[in-house]
Amino acid sequence: MEIESKFTFVPLNEKAYVGINDKNAQEYLCKWGLKGNFVIQNFSFNEQFQQYHKYHLADAFFKDNTVAKALLSKQGSAWVRQDIQVSSVQIKQVPCSILSMSFFDKLKDPDNRIVYNSGTICKRYDLQIEDFLVSDNLRGVRHFLFSFS
Repeated sequence: MEIESKFTFVPLNEKAYVGINDKNAQEYLCKWGLKGNFVIQNFSFNEQFQQYHKYHLADAFFKDNTVAKALLSKQGSAWVRQDIQVSSVQIKQVPCSILSMSFFDKLKDPDNRIVYNSGTICKRYDLQIEDFLVSDNLRGVRHFLFSFS
């Protein structure tokens, strides 16, 4: 008989991440339009993690009242706590078969016109495709690859 674990989540203090705050990393985040558009939050939990409980952990995390009160979401240009109570959680495993960073060399190939030699993503005129805004060549590739699935 398996004992059902009851996770308790505790938000941790904000932490300075050396790698993310590195000058080069900040330049890349700017180039890619990510600077100011994501936040890292840390939580601890009281149970030992078992790989086979990953879905239970994710479900418990997003349904937890403490997490709901602490999680930030972006509203305009500000990060705010919304205290939204989750009623259901859908968890999907992301297939991952690429294990080499050489996969990303395709982005720098000048024939693909995705990234300039400087590392800046090639912009294009905005194109609205259903609910997806394609404003650069990388998003164009993403839309093309995933619109057929």
